[in-house]
Amino acid sequence: MLVNAAGILRMGATDQLSAEDWQQTFAVNVGGAFNLFQQTMAQFRRQRGGAIVTVASDAAHTPRIGMSAYGASKAALKSLALTVGLELAGSGVRCNLVSPGSTDTDMQRTLWVSDDAEQQRIRGFGEQFKLGIPLGKIARPQEIANTILFLASSHASHITLQDIVVDGGSTLGA
Repeated sequence: MLVNAAGILRMGATDQLSAEDWQQTFAVNVGGAFNLFQQTMAQFRRQRGGAIVTVASDAAHTPRIGMSAYGASKAALKSLALTVGLELAGSGVRCNLVSPGSTDTDMQRTLWVSDDAEQQRIRGFGEQFKLGIPLGKIARPQEIANTILFLASSHASHITLQDIVVDGGSTLGA
């Protein structure tokens, strides 16, 4: 089993984001997974089975203002993981993604600039054309972990090449 869950977030409007932030975001968010895939694919083929779960983001599905590097890197990660899944499917290896939405993590909290920021995220930002979260709460890390554990388990033995979005409905399945 392999779980790819590394990621960084560099915020900024596309025309104000530094080239260094752009490159670092791609190096960590896509390059790290690429390196792991290169180092492990032969072993997965030899063992004729296994599960790979890659953590992307709902930002790969729905663009967000000020998140061009993050969203683009997670979309690239999604494409990479699905390509690897196609390449390994014939060896019985299942490759899936989990794309969390807003989750109560340190990374998420760095985005909150006011005391009521969590509630603002839940309600949405109409001026930025962002929906709120229909379930009325942000995810707990354990909810994301449970989805990863399910996809890695034998309970998901016939699930591959899927991207499970865990966002409380905020992307409406986009």
